[in-house]
Amino acid sequence: MAIGDHNKYLPIRLEIIRIRRYNKRYIAPADAGEAWKKGRNMKKSIRGILLLAACTVFFAGCARSKGSWEAFTENTLYVAGDGSVSWASVESFGEGDYKEEELKAFAEERISQFNQSQGEEPAFENEKGAEKLPVALDAVSMKDGRAVLVTEYDTPSRLVEFSQDIGDEGMPFDSIDIGSPASLALKEQTSYLDIEGKAADQQEILKETGLAVRVSGQGVISAEKKIRYISEGCTLRDVHTVETASEGVSCIILE
Repeated sequence: MAIGDHNKYLPIRLEIIRIRRYNKRYIAPADAGEAWKKGRNMKKSIRGILLLAACTVFFAGCARSKGSWEAFTENTLYVAGDGSVSWASVESFGEGDYKEEELKAFAEERISQFNQSQGEEPAFENEKGAEKLPVALDAVSMKDGRAVLVTEYDTPSRLVEFSQDIGDEGMPFDSIDIGSPASLALKEQTSYLDIEGKAADQQEILKETGLAVRVSGQGVISAEKKIRYISEGCTLRDVHTVETASEGVSCIILE
């Protein structure tokens, strides 16, 4: 990728230098060019990575498992059984681009700043038994050329709000809503399909008692509960995973 105008990335360079000084790793002037490159790569990855995710086994809808971090291969919206959401942001990286502790420190700072702007303490992790922070860092993993950053949110809409705040270009959704099928199902949608690809009765869908997920934008959604119906244009990958339609609004009905 072309480096472009150095002045454009000066704030990134200075931020990386500041983080490294904080970690007591002084960057000499001779290393400034390399620091700028790492800062640019980190900023790019933060925009592609710095949003939440699920610590669950990808494509399995199983319970939360720390050993599953490396299983994420693409940006994924995860919907837990209780309707809470997480985001798994995935980015490839080259040897020497940046270190895991640098990525973690950068993410912690950005999340803390956002939470403080929402009237909360400048914290980046949820505490057991306490009210959820607007955004919380769950996990960071860098292995086999792939960086996975896991974050979680207090509401589905907060994910979109946070991604817009940090300028994340990897967030495909413009809106995310989770509720009952009766409240969120696309009443104007003329076609729903069940998991076997057969047309479904919309009136029956509205009677469902499970969760409905409605999003605008094309992306991947993984759910803890099994998928029962998808709106027209969606592509079912398995009973827990779907890729939403390329245009318009998509609705997924869960058990």
